[in-house]
Amino acid sequence: MKLLILFFLCIMAIQDYKTGMVSNYLYLPLLIFIKFNIYILIIFLIVCFLYKLFSNYLGGADIKIFFIFLSIFPISIVLNWLFYSLFLALVYAFLTKKREIRMFPFFCIGYLGVII
Repeated sequence: MKLLILFFLCIMAIQDYKTGMVSNYLYLPLLIFIKFNIYILIIFLIVCFLYKLFSNYLGGADIKIFFIFLSIFPISIVLNWLFYSLFLALVYAFLTKKREIRMFPFFCIGYLGVII
């Protein structure tokens, strides 16, 4: 399961890096691992209502992968994955002085750091 998720996450990272977009079809294989929880539904509704506030900073693909990970993994793993990913992205943005970065390569590296 973890290697399959890593494989699709790497494909998403490559596509995001090259085109700036991630195909919705790449999410389909990840949906078979989803487990329903009520807190995920509550967080999803809150994000839907507040999306206008942070839509300039967070893309739709980022939100999709976040909710898929929340549905698959325990919250502690998701928080570790987000911490690693966002920390690496922040260091990269600081070193390169870029204001806009693609997050999926950092999501892929962060996931690799969590599953090792």
